[in-house]
Amino acid sequence: MRVEAHLSHATLARLIRELAPIRIHMAPPEEGTRWLELEEPSLIQPVPGRGLRLQSSGRFHFDVAGVPLNVRIKRLSLVLEPQIAERDGRRCMVFAIDLEEGDLANVPKLLERPLVKRLNHALSPKNTKMTWNFSETISNRFELPDRLEPLDALAIASRDAEVTVDAEALHFVFALELHIERKGELSPVDADGLDPESRDPATDAALERLVALSAEQ
Repeated sequence: MRVEAHLSHATLARLIRELAPIRIHMAPPEEGTRWLELEEPSLIQPVPGRGLRLQSSGRFHFDVAGVPLNVRIKRLSLVLEPQIAERDGRRCMVFAIDLEEGDLANVPKLLERPLVKRLNHALSPKNTKMTWNFSETISNRFELPDRLEPLDALAIASRDAEVTVDAEALHFVFALELHIERKGELSPVDADGLDPESRDPATDAALERLVALSAEQ
């Protein structure tokens, strides 16, 4: 079974604007000395086949020989790209950030390119932890009532998905696997409604028991 979810670009743009301003810390061991700050995007536009392009401004903070420095970013262009990838043996949705262009104020061109490369590395899904383990979120187990012998539960699992972006929206499609879990097999029951092992031999006491059961019904 396939289930689809569609997020319009208007909805995604609203969510992205709600994220700003934001500070993205570098990966250890530099998380306390280097970070990237981004202001509210001035432009958000779809990039069919990839994701959303954002243009923003901000600051890049880092240390040089123990001296803290702040570099103003006049303009930054990046693409937020959702992808399906494998993490720790499971299929997950990750949000890659591809830094296309950076205009750093008062930074020589010779130093600008290494800094942009460093920022691109810091914005990778591995370092930002922007990962959604959808299989863990969606997978569930629903216990069935005891009256349904010998059923135990309905299990739902999702192990794979697809994500695409076009000019209108982000489309997320995931496959669901349904499975009925059983406690065992049906216990044998004789025609008179009694377990054969618990039946009395054909004696006067057994006949009296059958009569009593019939009277109760």
